[in-house]
Amino acid sequence: MNSTCLTPQWSIPAIGRLRPRYDAIRIVSSATVGALKTLLPVADLANAGHSFDVVRYKGKNPRLRSVIRLTCTNDSLPLHILAQHEHALGSYSIVHAEIAYDIRPRARLTNGTGLGESAEDNARKKQLP
Repeated sequence: MNSTCLTPQWSIPAIGRLRPRYDAIRIVSSATVGALKTLLPVADLANAGHSFDVVRYKGKNPRLRSVIRLTCTNDSLPLHILAQHEHALGSYSIVHAEIAYDIRPRARLTNGTGLGESAEDNARKKQLP
């Protein structure tokens, strides 16, 4: 199934179309931190989004051992990478998902400044050394 055909289409008149994107995601897993760092392509996941980290689970459930924290860019590439390595996650649950609505401005203010930066511009700035 092509997910782009299911994407809602909203817009703000004279501004532009809203583009819903996944932003911050938190996943709890029964796999250990060491196992996840070994079995997952950590470098690929870190490069595919704004951030990626695996830390020890500190909650009350004794079956859970790790928390995956990731922040996507303008696409969901980190989620596709995780889906390809789902077997490494063990038993898991997505416990937090933020959805951002990005706008690519169509209009400019009269003083020549933009209305804001696009998700692509924001991601590009964060990837620069």
